[in-house]
Amino acid sequence: MLGEARSIYFSTQLIHPPINLEGSKDSIRAIYHELSKVKDCEYDNISFDGFPTSPPEFTRKIGTTTSRCRFYPDRILIEENWADITSDSFAQKIREILDRGFRLLNLKLLIIQICSVRCLFTPRYSSDSRVFLAEKACGLQNKISPYFKRPSQMFGMRLLFPPLKGMTHSFDIRIESFNQDTRQIFVETTGTFPLVQPITPTNVDVALVNMSTAYGFCTNEIRNFLNQFDLAEGGIQ
Repeated sequence: MLGEARSIYFSTQLIHPPINLEGSKDSIRAIYHELSKVKDCEYDNISFDGFPTSPPEFTRKIGTTTSRCRFYPDRILIEENWADITSDSFAQKIREILDRGFRLLNLKLLIIQICSVRCLFTPRYSSDSRVFLAEKACGLQNKISPYFKRPSQMFGMRLLFPPLKGMTHSFDIRIESFNQDTRQIFVETTGTFPLVQPITPTNVDVALVNMSTAYGFCTNEIRNFLNQFDLAEGGIQ
């Protein structure tokens, strides 16, 4: 059985009808200063470099971790790269930023949300994720090198899952060997949530539920899918 997921990246794009950002510099500064007083939501730098051609952004860097919030005319992008926070903490950051986006940028509603999660998994019974994915998951033993005359440095698959009946969200999945440590499997889950009922200031929790849904798909459904291949010799899990 695979080890627990190690989350290394969270992001969400909160897409709204376009606004005029050129007149919003003071409002964006106000968001930055308000967030500086909220635990675990503060940033270290605000930049308007290249504005209005380039988006204003907040950043914070601690070690290898980069936190970023960017403001585009039609969306807010929030991301944690090499994340050192939990999914719940990231959800709280979404709430705090979105609350201020509605109030200070005078946003009326969100029409689409895109949520991305990246995780690493370590198989128990395989020391090389390329072998695990190519041979155990895809059954391609001795079916790659004879044709390409060389071993594969990386192996992976991509899956796209359309909405289920009665739902609107879809998932785009990447499952690959992890180049920085081939013992580990890299998984990226991107969920797209068209909002039949737009998110407004009165139902911000929907954005948090969507993020949780994407996280759960990565750490549960995909992990369970991979678990069926993590077998010892003789087929014992």
